[in-house]
Amino acid sequence: MSLFNWLCRYMAHFPNQIIKNENNSISYDELIYEAENKGRLISRCKVGIYCKSELNTARAVMRCIFAEAPAVLLSPRYGEKHCRRIIEQMQINYIITDISGDIELRKINNGKLEEEHADLTNVSLILSTSGTTGAPKGSMLTSYGITANLMAIHSYLKLCANDSILIARPLYHSAALIGEFLTALINGAEVNFIEGAFNPPAIVKEIISSEITTFCSTPTMFHHISHFAKRIKNLPLKTVSVSGECLTRTVAEEMQNIFKSAKIYHVYGLTEAGPRVSCLPPEEFSEHSESVGYALPGIFAKIADESGNEMPRGESGELLLLTPSAMKGYYNQPAETENVFRNGWLHTGDIAKMDEHGRITVLCRKDDMIIRGGINIYPREIENVLCSISGVDDAVAYGERDALAGEKIRIKAAAPSMTASDLLKKCRALLPPYQWPDSVEIVDKLPRNSSGKIVRRTEKDERTGI
Repeated sequence: MSLFNWLCRYMAHFPNQIIKNENNSISYDELIYEAENKGRLISRCKVGIYCKSELNTARAVMRCIFAEAPAVLLSPRYGEKHCRRIIEQMQINYIITDISGDIELRKINNGKLEEEHADLTNVSLILSTSGTTGAPKGSMLTSYGITANLMAIHSYLKLCANDSILIARPLYHSAALIGEFLTALINGAEVNFIEGAFNPPAIVKEIISSEITTFCSTPTMFHHISHFAKRIKNLPLKTVSVSGECLTRTVAEEMQNIFKSAKIYHVYGLTEAGPRVSCLPPEEFSEHSESVGYALPGIFAKIADESGNEMPRGESGELLLLTPSAMKGYYNQPAETENVFRNGWLHTGDIAKMDEHGRITVLCRKDDMIIRGGINIYPREIENVLCSISGVDDAVAYGERDALAGEKIRIKAAAPSMTASDLLKKCRALLPPYQWPDSVEIVDKLPRNSSGKIVRRTEKDERTGI
């Protein structure tokens, strides 16, 4: 069964359910009809999707899924330069866009098709995993992998036709496209898109006015939303899902205080895994909020050393996965593909640990780990302490290579009422000596990408080592 027919089998039970944004709406039944009608005009080749409206992006994705044409998601929020990188890397010759107003299929690069070197058999989506710097890597997700991941998500996220989900992140991200939009479709939930840049007051207003029951976002977004939501009694939210970056105790406590009547799921995933990997049940959130929980049904996880040998419980190492929803590989990048798939295991690049019950805690990206005097230092441990200090709104810790000292610890913090000297003194009072920062910089705000994740190093930082 094709992915489109598989989705329609579920959507057919809710023909009148609505997908909408501020200006437009479409029913499930209309979405299916439109996808079939317009999808017939698309040939089975890669198609880029570049829409200003996320609702239009969703409609374009469904057309591609019907046509069995691999959809390459682009996002105006990342800028024209980044999108052109993806178009060139993925050799896209056709694009669906709403730049002129209506959704239309256009030829680009003069519509000249080049010989296809990648095996796109059963590939439904090609999602870029790079941020705003570096060459894009296109994760090829198969129809089988997508259905497997949707069923894994369904094992814990029980939506129904009475639910209304608000999607504030671009569908360019697998967490929003698969974990929110497609998940909503197979469960018959109403879908609400909020367009434009991240706007906490507008999100809170939309949650109230549209009686949103389900909202998924990053810890940073929840931190800013909490500031406005705390003034509201009786929020309609019943289900909250947090993912995308390490969750600090401070933000976890904020979420519990603000979303008192909602079930809070702390989940983890990565595009290469299709994306969802694990989930911490709401009943364990209070005691284990920093854990991303247990591997989902059908997914096997282990913590391994550099040679791929499993580490004892409680010790840290790289998180490796065996999952039916894993990507087929990176588009036209066989060497990169071989680097992440070794002996059948997907190497996530995340440093983590697993307790005796199987709960996973992600500590940091492998590249972000700081090594000082032979001691592994995880930025998250420092950031947890920094964010617990009154007056610190946000903070990031990162290492700087040093020819003599190995690595120095640098801190950037959004703390408008403090000086660098004040914060440095507090760090020395609260952190063990091996975690003491070598420098502290007070900034107005920390750089983040369009999904809300911290950009630890800008292109300048990467070039100079600062």
